[in-house]
Amino acid sequence: VDVKAADGEVNEYLGYGLGDDFDLESKIIGAKVGSSVSIDFKFPADYDDKSVAGKDCKMEVTINSISKEVIPKLDEQFVKSYKESKSVEDYKKDVRKSLEEQADEEAADLAREELWKKVVNNAKQKKDFTQDMINQELENVKAESQEVAEFYYGMTVEEFVKETNNMTMEEYANYSLKSQCVEDLLMAEENIEITDEDLQEEKKSIAEESGLDSVDEVNEIYSEQEIKSNLIAKRLNEKLLEYNTINYVEAKE
Repeated sequence: VDVKAADGEVNEYLGYGLGDDFDLESKIIGAKVGSSVSIDFKFPADYDDKSVAGKDCKMEVTINSISKEVIPKLDEQFVKSYKESKSVEDYKKDVRKSLEEQADEEAADLAREELWKKVVNNAKQKKDFTQDMINQELENVKAESQEVAEFYYGMTVEEFVKETNNMTMEEYANYSLKSQCVEDLLMAEENIEITDEDLQEEKKSIAEESGLDSVDEVNEIYSEQEIKSNLIAKRLNEKLLEYNTINYVEAKE
């Protein structure tokens, strides 16, 4: 359903972070195109925008259009729209191959992630991090994860960290700080350096993989530090894989 509020577009994620009083979905059930509905709700007391936190709000929403997902029938007519496949059987084989390649990539990513966790958790920590350092890292985690947590998953940052890492915020902040220390030590030990040329090549690679037209577009989306951090992680993973053997077990169909 495509709806519009008085102050702009309203998408399906708008209610995240607004509390249980905001219930757009139930309000628009049965509404027709061109009709309007009114939603009364209250901003949570701990809402990020302090100017409206704890205040009552009324939102007027207009239904612009209603659409329904239609799943086409898998037949020869449908397959003709795909140049790579000449028949339904070919199409099924192509889809299976694509899914298997995707699964292989996900398995490899998970294996590298688990390997890194083992390295960090087995590293001997000589000093504890100060509370100031932990507090700063907590702020960093919130800044980096809030949009993803709320917009894509409908969770608070605390819930998102617990769900994805099985850690509390403070535990994750400690792990993140330790991970950064291990990363720096390994970079020095393995003589790994990231040059300006490496960064440019990585940006070109990101542009190609993401279907972007130029490196300038990559710079608009990602910061230099984000690209460098990802490249460092990639280099370290490559080095760690030289020292370790990962055994994959074939899944049962």
